[in-house]
Amino acid sequence: MAGSELPGVDLAPGGAADAPQGALVEGDRYTSLLSRAESLEGDLRKALEARELAQRELHESQALARMLWAKARQRDQELAKLRGRKRKRRWGAHWLRWRRM
Repeated sequence: MAGSELPGVDLAPGGAADAPQGALVEGDRYTSLLSRAESLEGDLRKALEARELAQRELHESQALARMLWAKARQRDQELAKLRGRKRKRRWGAHWLRWRRM
């Protein structure tokens, strides 16, 4: 394989002027492959940026959900506390009515 790590691909004997010396493929094919590689790199870059954006949005949403959950828990605890106080008052009023009889 004359220095190539790709099976079935031999070094081009001279190639086009835009192909670097010792390229694995010749002229037009080199240009086509180079263009495809650059296109794939651009697609990868866009995908990575989209992933980072999605991760940021996910983290922001998770933080918002945690904050809302904490507020809901706090509200529920305060309501439970108030309900407990009402029960004590009712029981106290009931006790007073019974004693007056």
